[in-house]
Amino acid sequence: IIENLMAAKQLLVFDFDNTLVPGNTDTWVMDVRPELKLRKRLRELRADFVCWTDLMARVFELLHGAGCGQDEMMEFMRRLEIFPPVAEALKTLRARNDDSTEAIIISDSNTVFID
Repeated sequence: IIENLMAAKQLLVFDFDNTLVPGNTDTWVMDVRPELKLRKRLRELRADFVCWTDLMARVFELLHGAGCGQDEMMEFMRRLEIFPPVAEALKTLRARNDDSTEAIIISDSNTVFID
C-alpha cells in the first residue's frame, strides 16, 4: 500500500476567479468600456435574467454593440494578472519537470479568459 501511495500522482485543483486571479473575470470585463457603466447597471440587467450565463451573453452583446471586439476584450483581460504567490508556485511545479503532480482548473469562468 505504501508503495502505491508513493507512486500516486498529486492533483492540484484551482478555481480561476478569486483564486488564480484577483477578481471575477465576468465583472472585470464589464469595465473594458467604462462609458457603458455596465457594472453600475448590473442590478438592473440582472433583473431580466435568471441565469448568470444569459446575463453575461447580454453584457457581451452590449460590448459588441458599442464596437468592442474580441481583440479589445482580450487585451483588457491580459491586464488581470495571476496572484504572484500562485504564479510562483505554478512556475516551481513546471520547473520540476516530472509527472508526479498535475494542476487543473475547474471553473465556471469564461474559458476564453482562462486560456
